Amino acid sequence: MASVAVNATADGDNTLIAAPGAGLCIVVFGFVLTGATTAGQAILKSSAGGTTHARLSLGTSDGVDIDADERAPAFVCDANAALVVNCATGQDVLGMIVYGIRNA
Repeated sequence: MASVAVNATADGDNTLIAAPGAGLCIVVFGFVLTGATTAGQAILKSSAGGTTHARLSLGTSDGVDIDADERAPAFVCDANAALVVNCATGQDVLGMIVYGIRNA
């Protein structure tokens, strides 16, 4: 398993993990996310127009923590799609994603 720090500061879509390539997908085993600047909704999804995996209401004094494992991951991104977080206007999202890459 790998992990990546989240520091999403742009309004709208922010790529957290690049698309893995043809025939592969990103598997998310867990994440911790919090709002850094203002409360609002963050959306985790596969690429800009792909499947929405989570709509999260994030505050500045709390966050969301999801812990899963290899047998039952939190979610699997679409084939050859990046993992993206869409930040509400003025909202910065910080945290960490634990993930792997597997055949789609």
